[in-house]
Amino acid sequence: MRLFALGFLVTILGLWRIGVWFDISFMEIRQFAGSFTLTAGIYLFLGLFLINRFQLRGYYANYAARANKPLNKAIYRYRNRKASDNLYHLFPRYLIGGETYYLVWYVPNTSTRVTRPLRPGSEPLLFNHQGEWLDDEELFQKALMMWFYGREISPGTLDSSLTESYNGLRRAVVRYLPRLPGLLQANATQFEVEGMGAEMELVQSAFPPKCALFRNSLQLLLAKHLWAAAHGGDSLIQLRYEDILGYHEADEAAIEARRTFAERHALDQAEAASLRMRAAVIGRGMETRKWMHPKELDESLQAFAVPNPAGESYFTKVEGGWQGPEEALKAYKSRLAYARELDAKRATRKVAAKGG
Repeated sequence: MRLFALGFLVTILGLWRIGVWFDISFMEIRQFAGSFTLTAGIYLFLGLFLINRFQLRGYYANYAARANKPLNKAIYRYRNRKASDNLYHLFPRYLIGGETYYLVWYVPNTSTRVTRPLRPGSEPLLFNHQGEWLDDEELFQKALMMWFYGREISPGTLDSSLTESYNGLRRAVVRYLPRLPGLLQANATQFEVEGMGAEMELVQSAFPPKCALFRNSLQLLLAKHLWAAAHGGDSLIQLRYEDILGYHEADEAAIEARRTFAERHALDQAEAASLRMRAAVIGRGMETRKWMHPKELDESLQAFAVPNPAGESYFTKVEGGWQGPEEALKAYKSRLAYARELDAKRATRKVAAKGG
């Protein structure tokens, strides 16, 4: 991105100087405005091309006909054209047990070649390197977990959701929370008058653990961002099951630890108390100006009240293995049935052709 921006500036100045030296009238590049317009057009086209290539790097490296012709033909063979199926935009190869696999989600009712949202009726199909579809639930569950975390690694947007979450949370931690204890102390008498003494004590007692949970969230988001960047981000090409399994188990342990921590310190109760205190501040206090620094107090109480969820688990451990949502397995079985139906029709046509 830095090189792109530097190239943009160099091209503007370069075209401008060339236009001046040779008195070029084309698009008036001898004028700075003309040089800027031409450069903007060139770099807009170039930028869109590079973004497309970057985000589809996995497809060109793994799924395209040039990379694996049998796989590419098989993928499109099992599309349901009547349902306007197209492919979900995530194309790494999945390394499991020393073998390479490919998980494709067919998304119905979409006009674009690749798409990001999974619509109702979306169905996955698992292929091996030779382009053969596989009926193996245990293998599918492993690939599904890798695909699930691959979506987090490769969000398909210019701004990562992990980065946005980190920046937003960091603003709350750095800007708003540190001043809350002083503001509460300055307004302690007024909170007592408003009948909020118990709420203030609850927020004050929960302040250290709440800050600790915020800091833990920042550390986790940063670690996830770095982990995603190390695996290629939107330019993701390959995932190893051992890596994803370790990532998943660490994530599960963090979710449980954070849930236990929040329950032990009754953080949900403290957050609710903070909202009641804020209602007292903005309801009557700001009108009668009974509060010290009401605007800052309101902002800090809002920041404290922001829920900091422990996280959500989408996989359940069953007999030593991890299983995803039942809906995903049903969708997989449905596409397997469709693949069998197409293969049977194809075989019938071949027999009929030979007989003719």
